Amino acid sequence: MVSLCTTLKPLSPFSPFVKQGNLNYTSALLTYRTSNSANSFLPKRGGTVAVHDAPDQVESSCRIPLTEVVAVRKKSAFWERSWSSRDVRNVVVLGGVHLLSLFAPLYFSWAAFRLFVCLHLTIGMCIALCYHRNLSHRSFDLPKWLEFIFAYGGILAFQGDPIEWVSNHRYHHKHCDTQRDPHSPTQGFWFGHFTWLFDSGSILKKCGGEENVNDLVREPFYRFLQRTLPLHLIAYGFLLYICGGMPYLVWGIGVATVVRLHGTLLVNSVCHTWGTRAWNTPDVSKNNWWAAIITIGEGWHNNHHAFEFSARVGLEWWQLDVTWCLICFLEAIGLATNVKSPTEAQKKIINSNALFTYHTPNSTNYMLSKRGGSVAHKKLTFVAVHDAPDQVESFSRIPFSEVVVAREKKPFWKRSWKLGEVFKLSRYVVVHLLSLWAPFHFSWAAFRLFFWLVIIKGICITLSYHRNLSHRSFDLPKWLEYLFAYGGVLAFQGDPIEWVSNHRYHHKYCETQRDPHSPIQGFWYSHVTWIFDTGSILKKCGGYENVSDLLRQPIYRFLQRTFGLHQIAFGLLLYFCGGMPFLAWGLFAIYGERELGIHLTSPKTTAIITFGEGWHNNHHAFEFSARHGLEWWQLDVTWYLIRFLKAIGLATNVKLPTEAQKRMAPTTLKPLSPFSSFVKQHKTSNNNAFSTYRTHTCTNSGFFKRGGAVAVPHKKYTFVGVHDAPDQVESSWGIPLSEVVVVRKKRAFWQRSWNYWDVIRLVQVAGVHLLSLLAPFYLSWLAFRVFLWIVAINGICITLCYHRNLSHRSFDLPKWLEYLFAYGGLLAFQGDPIEWVSNHRYHHKHCDTQRDPHSPTQGFWFSHMAWIFDSGYIHKKCGGQENANDLVRQPFYKFLQRTILLHEMAFALLLYICGRMPFLVWGIGVANVARYHGTFLVNSVCHTWGTRAWNTPDLSKNNLHGLEWWQLDFTWYLIKFLEAIGLATNVKLPSEAQKKTMACN
Repeated sequence: MVSLCTTLKPLSPFSPFVKQGNLNYTSALLTYRTSNSANSFLPKRGGTVAVHDAPDQVESSCRIPLTEVVAVRKKSAFWERSWSSRDVRNVVVLGGVHLLSLFAPLYFSWAAFRLFVCLHLTIGMCIALCYHRNLSHRSFDLPKWLEFIFAYGGILAFQGDPIEWVSNHRYHHKHCDTQRDPHSPTQGFWFGHFTWLFDSGSILKKCGGEENVNDLVREPFYRFLQRTLPLHLIAYGFLLYICGGMPYLVWGIGVATVVRLHGTLLVNSVCHTWGTRAWNTPDVSKNNWWAAIITIGEGWHNNHHAFEFSARVGLEWWQLDVTWCLICFLEAIGLATNVKSPTEAQKKIINSNALFTYHTPNSTNYMLSKRGGSVAHKKLTFVAVHDAPDQVESFSRIPFSEVVVAREKKPFWKRSWKLGEVFKLSRYVVVHLLSLWAPFHFSWAAFRLFFWLVIIKGICITLSYHRNLSHRSFDLPKWLEYLFAYGGVLAFQGDPIEWVSNHRYHHKYCETQRDPHSPIQGFWYSHVTWIFDTGSILKKCGGYENVSDLLRQPIYRFLQRTFGLHQIAFGLLLYFCGGMPFLAWGLFAIYGERELGIHLTSPKTTAIITFGEGWHNNHHAFEFSARHGLEWWQLDVTWYLIRFLKAIGLATNVKLPTEAQKRMAPTTLKPLSPFSSFVKQHKTSNNNAFSTYRTHTCTNSGFFKRGGAVAVPHKKYTFVGVHDAPDQVESSWGIPLSEVVVVRKKRAFWQRSWNYWDVIRLVQVAGVHLLSLLAPFYLSWLAFRVFLWIVAINGICITLCYHRNLSHRSFDLPKWLEYLFAYGGLLAFQGDPIEWVSNHRYHHKHCDTQRDPHSPTQGFWFSHMAWIFDSGYIHKKCGGQENANDLVRQPFYKFLQRTILLHEMAFALLLYICGRMPFLVWGIGVANVARYHGTFLVNSVCHTWGTRAWNTPDLSKNNLHGLEWWQLDFTWYLIKFLEAIGLATNVKLPSEAQKKTMACN
């Protein structure tokens, strides 16, 4: 895979370099590269995808953000043209539908929401099954009466009549990703997604009329639908209004249509921009798994372009394709005939790569042989370990992963079933089906029950079944051990003897064919289906002789024999206490906490869901350890409870890995320290130099603070330690999941004297966070709307006034408006204008040095929030507020500084008077927490993760906002509006010359 060395602007696809390198394909698609395709020509500066019948019509090219696709725009702007009546109609109808959807929160009801779900699925299926696969591609045949019913459902999707839709789609396949394509991202992402709908004249000019759909034009029914389309849509809206009033109209027309429309349009834009390629097709179509979920299977778009005749788009068993499932059902009952699918021979012709050859990011090609093959690159995790290789049929890769799976010849279902396995399968199916009723039996009491059961039962499994009983990582008093074990029984994951036996066998035979649940035998086998194959576990592993310590205890034998009775009793108890809501949500909680059994690296999401169990590589390295999250930043709730039990004397003999044991286990967690001997040897004579660092878009650059640079030839980590006094540094390590190395001072944050203002700020911030925890108990739609408005208004006051106007003087406002915005910022609970602006100006003056008020070089959480409780330290290293003299001279800002607490209390009191506790909780608690962390993300995250477009002497990153047209910036839009009406003047912007000077080449 060729690495990209470009920033935002790639090489033009019509440069001499590209033309010279692609002489043999002058009429073919210009070059592109994807992660799964090897036969592609790629210029050094980026992937180009634009195909042009008339290159002289092209003005310039630019890369779609976050992708390798180059969009080529025509000289004539979209709006500089004549509009047809159809274009105007589309703008009015679709604009109206989008506006109608904005009323959804005001007209919410569960009945309307259920209507939305049903209409979305039903009408969306009509588009995917009828408009697309049946009418456009004739992938199968339906009886005319059923075809017409599906087609009529399609027109209610507000996506046009069948003739127009099918004509556009057939032209799309005929001229795919060329200038004649009706909707290709090579003409702009948003054109490919949406705006092409309003330019029917251009489609007619470059493609032609509807002569490519003569098979539909000859049908009177489709001509009738084309002529009377608006009448059907109006009648449909009236019907919904009559049946359910405004809620049905808003959710059935507004929300359902918007979701369906953009779901369909995702295939045109996203599935030609982001994703993976399994087939060598002459276009830029991609397979996109999340688009496939939204569009009921249409997102496997590279598959579709490879075999457009196929009724099945999700060609792999793991590629979800709901539309194909319905086609199979129709075929099974005799309604769908002549169903087309690609043959294996056709697949081999299209696929240019060998069966088991594929790419991963930043890796070379490697081939997996059928038996006994090796992997020629360290990036791939090859986990197929076999005691009997002749039992293996083939290799395959788990989707979206680097794990290679070995499957047994004998399918899971072709075997004899034991009575216990049948009961277990029945119980699981019934409980999963029952959990589907949860949305229809929702209540806040049931939801709170769900929340508590998830926590309690999950802790019982992780603490008792796993760490205590399976690994004996610590000891508990017998009464407490039995109490936790009984809670584990009610988690419906088996009795302690069975659970512990399986888990110990898992560690004994991990990732071999004798492992009870390993992904090398299939992802879903390791996830859940192994539970229903106890005979196979008994055959390959053995009986319960590995849990003799539990078998000797009568309580565990009793639980094993009466396991089913306890579960039935628990279900009856839930039903008697709260009826169907408690039963549905209680069992949903139990099955929401399942063991995954996937052994890759430690995924943070799994660790959060499973209370710390997701740090699974740590666990397998030190299985005796009671602590799985071995780093301070690795969340491990179960370990925190064990520590609490140890503190009160209930948990004893708690085992942890020693530092010597950790050093014996090879790991890549610790990056190279910027204060290692290698780095010190390469320092220049000036010890105050700014450290050299590397980002994804820039090569090594020495940014000198006071002369000299540190040359660190390590491409993986960003060294950010900038020190005026290096002797104050104790150690350094990397911010988790980032390339930033953090440098901490010797003096801990808490080992200092606190001033009066720091204590007030800590109490205030802690109180607001605690208040926000009450939000679920005081939820109302009115309070939620208050929260949205307060977040939006006060957030704008911070970004527009505190930041861009007062701190940087990027534009001027009339004093009355400046003071109005400043007062709004005061109510954001982030301090008075003088303090805020002073800190921010010091941040820019000493950015990412030890004198920076909030830099991640002093710790991620320090830069995110803890710095606000250390005003004395900021005063000591930066100075007072003399850098904000322009504000100090104004009596209004001095008044706000002296009386800030009064204003904040008055604001809270006003909210309480207006809406009692819901307004107070959502308007002060939730809104302030959201604003706090939203603002502080800029201090921490935007100096840690992101991309760099400019050579600045600091660690600042872009996180989807900035100077490009696609970089969303609401505050700038408001400034432009104020400038347009004459309220904002002297608005400053960087010139092109300034951009070139700072560009990261």
